[in-house]
Amino acid sequence: MMDATTPSTPPPQDKGSDLVKNPLALPSPEILAEIARRQDARAEEIQAARLARRQSKKGESASVTEDQSRSDAAVIIQRNYRGHRTRRAMEGRSLDPSVRWIEALRDGEFSIVYRGPFETLG
Repeated sequence: MMDATTPSTPPPQDKGSDLVKNPLALPSPEILAEIARRQDARAEEIQAARLARRQSKKGESASVTEDQSRSDAAVIIQRNYRGHRTRRAMEGRSLDPSVRWIEALRDGEFSIVYRGPFETLG
């Protein structure tokens, strides 16, 4: 029987089972080098794919008509407006027609009260 003063040594284990038992253990330098190599190769693949996409879009952009560019601009404007409208609605300041009508009436009342009824006509 061992007493409390003698340290116990763990049984020898292979490196793979050590990672299974302790997932936070640092892998061996060989494994780290392999991981780095795979990550670098994948990064190069991603960059090459992005470059190819960018070049293909440049080739297409020369043939884009004015109607297409106007259509794209309209889509962007509509998307931005919808986002603006949604953000205002989430803040409790919606832009639906009834609220706009109420705001128009308030503005009219304000101008009559503070500017006078005849200044708003001209």
